[in-house]
Amino acid sequence: MAKTQLFRKPLALISVALIAFVPFLSAQPANAVTNFTVTVVASGGSAENTNWSFANGEITPSASVSINASDIVGKLSTGSVVVYSGRILVNASIIHATANTLTFKSTGNIIVGGGLTVQSQGGDIVFNSDSDANNTGHVRMGFDATCTMGNVNTNGGDIIVGGGANPRTTSAWAQNTDAHSTACLASGPVAGVALYNYSFNAAGGDISVRGAAPTISGNPSSRGINMNGSGGQTATFQTSGSGTVYFYGDGNLILNNTAWGVAVNAPISVITDSGDITFEGRGNPSGPTNARGVAVGSSSTFTSSTGNISFLDRTNGALAGYTGIFFGGAIAATTGGDFAVQADEIAQVGALTLDVDNASIGANTTSSFTAVYSTGAINAANSNSLSIGSPGNTSAITLGGAITSGGPIGVNAATVTVNAAVTATGSPITFTTTGGVTQNATITASALNLAGTATYNPQSFTVAGGSAQTVFTATFDSQGGSAVSSVTFASGSPLTLPTPPTLSGFEFSGWSQTASGSALATPFTPSAANLTLFAKWLPLSLKTSLSSWTPATATLGQAVRLTLIGSNLDAVQSVTSSTGTARIVTKTGDRLEVEITSAALGNGSIQISSPTLVASLGGVFAVVAADSVKLSTFSTRALFSTNSSVLTAQAQRQLIASLKKISDPASIVITGSVAAQRASAATRALALKRAQAVAAVVAQVFTNVEPKLLVLAPRGTAPLNNNAVVSIQAPATRN
Repeated sequence: MAKTQLFRKPLALISVALIAFVPFLSAQPANAVTNFTVTVVASGGSAENTNWSFANGEITPSASVSINASDIVGKLSTGSVVVYSGRILVNASIIHATANTLTFKSTGNIIVGGGLTVQSQGGDIVFNSDSDANNTGHVRMGFDATCTMGNVNTNGGDIIVGGGANPRTTSAWAQNTDAHSTACLASGPVAGVALYNYSFNAAGGDISVRGAAPTISGNPSSRGINMNGSGGQTATFQTSGSGTVYFYGDGNLILNNTAWGVAVNAPISVITDSGDITFEGRGNPSGPTNARGVAVGSSSTFTSSTGNISFLDRTNGALAGYTGIFFGGAIAATTGGDFAVQADEIAQVGALTLDVDNASIGANTTSSFTAVYSTGAINAANSNSLSIGSPGNTSAITLGGAITSGGPIGVNAATVTVNAAVTATGSPITFTTTGGVTQNATITASALNLAGTATYNPQSFTVAGGSAQTVFTATFDSQGGSAVSSVTFASGSPLTLPTPPTLSGFEFSGWSQTASGSALATPFTPSAANLTLFAKWLPLSLKTSLSSWTPATATLGQAVRLTLIGSNLDAVQSVTSSTGTARIVTKTGDRLEVEITSAALGNGSIQISSPTLVASLGGVFAVVAADSVKLSTFSTRALFSTNSSVLTAQAQRQLIASLKKISDPASIVITGSVAAQRASAATRALALKRAQAVAAVVAQVFTNVEPKLLVLAPRGTAPLNNNAVVSIQAPATRN
């Protein structure tokens, strides 16, 4: 999509090369522009070159002036347009059918009238107030005498509301001018960004809104972002595809009480597809009271197909003025992704209804809340898990509203008080505390796990659907690898080990009870105590692997010799066989010679062991009676294409020529061997189909013979190549 580029008319003595590096130079002195107001009107505006001019994609006033919306649309047909002034009033709709960017750039305020439509066909729409970055310029949409819903639509372009040199990363700043009308709403705070009955639809583009409030003379009521409405209307902020929705409000400098970053005072609906939805803010808790980063006071919905939904209150909860993130209305969040709340304190009045993958509610500044979190109702019945309190939380948690989860529930706190029903459908509930748990309401779960350093009496708890038990925590130190979450285990129960971590250039080789100890054997049953396990890593350069081998045969009483090819085979420590005695004859980095003596009649397998490989190879040798004629082994590996079980005409001719050397066709054995790290049903089926294909050719040569078909799969970890091999073993009498 087109991105905003703000070019200024170059000074006469500056070269073109310099202009490429200084795109914000302007022919109009900054102090002159800041004295003017551009008003966009439906009709009756001044003609071009009458108090305004257009050059290098920029509309610049030479005095306060009204400009027709149609003139702006006309300029957009030639390229992106910047409307630049000290103050901008948009009093008419602007609808254009291009993918060019429209930017309103003001050193002061940008005021957009209520009920209007600003629309592009794929182009970005940017509202950039306070462009001189002196913290005096806000963006206000609506909040006038028009109470109907206004719209900003881009059909794929970004919608950007912000300030400073880059509105995508810098906030618009509130100032105590251009006060809003009280025709639709009696009163309201000043704000860096004020949205009243306005909806945004980016249809695939990103939506980014950033507002802040500085210290203002008289200390009026202020917000970073203030969203409100009337008439029962619901503002919608919507995009599609990978487009994201992001609101950031900064109230860190507000000195009056109720210093909030983002305030949502009327119902809103936020919708994305795979993009994230994020509301982030901070208040100023150092002096005022009732400071909050994010406050959602009205019932609202947040919906995404797979994106994450987050409410992030960045206010430092250790300061006295902080009163926590505020959920005053019912919040409904629906996504295939995760839902997260991060705040040092939480004031929850409205219910949270969460239809998400995993839901988490935890602290922001550290791992601990700075005040007791007394929950409201949380309905996560359609979610896979719910966690309340981060590991290490030293504040108490009171479960004050009914809580339901479709999966496990985890609560981390100094103490947990259960004052309302808690239900984990078919799953366990885990309370991790330092001070204990008090049950005053029903707990329904497959098990109640009591973890942490507190002393518990499991028999004192009543659990519908399960029982209470003291559990312990295993944490995992990946020693430089990817992070691994801790798990809990009951006394006397095997520890369920997590998915192994990863580390570039290394292979995970197990867990150890010490940082440099040997790998644990599994299953592992730890003692009844918390513990830490450490990851063990082996450089990939030292990893043993097998790439190929040739099946071998011998007569009874003779030694079988096998040759295996691979890498780091000199690290092989032992070889055992299913029959007879195996020994390593020679081993080098890429070659391993194995001899098997005293093997019994029939097919045999071997197992190879090294520090990084345990491989079981089935059907790799055969022993026949001593009075049999010399054996020939035919491998059809080369006769098949990858993942194919069809013999080509040439392959069939070659196989028939080999079959004609067989004097005793009754002894033909066709074995489909699987060589895969993990034999699957598909590889077994492929092996059998290849064996059957060879058997069909055999039947053409020997009509009275039904060959024996075998499919041998490896046990344990097998070599790297995921393939199937068909071999024919039979005595040969003709050369």
